[in-house]
Amino acid sequence: MDLAAVFLLSLLGGYYFAITWRLTAFSTKKADGHHLYFRAAVYGVILFAVALTLRVYLVGKYPSYAGFDSELSGYVPVLKEEAGAQAVDEIKRAQWVVTAAYSLVFGPIVALFLNLVTSR
Repeated sequence: MDLAAVFLLSLLGGYYFAITWRLTAFSTKKADGHHLYFRAAVYGVILFAVALTLRVYLVGKYPSYAGFDSELSGYVPVLKEEAGAQAVDEIKRAQWVVTAAYSLVFGPIVALFLNLVTSR
């Protein structure tokens, strides 16, 4: 699988966020076509940035999390091997996949927390 296809996880997280959060749910359900795709992409990019920032912070702050993150990156079999790619490049690509998976998980979680503070 190409690394660009991995960002589909962030796109799905952004879509789920947009249809779950009360502030955006109505307009998202009314949108169709490109409008819906770009709305999900914008929220997916924001979720990916949050996931990347949180992951970098946790790796720097807690050494035990760095071990967990490297173990989790070792279980990523979805990347196709490139000719001439070094082991460091493969590890970085696996970390991008893990970050994209985090953004998929953050979509529903952040939407549920924002629904607690958003009026009906």
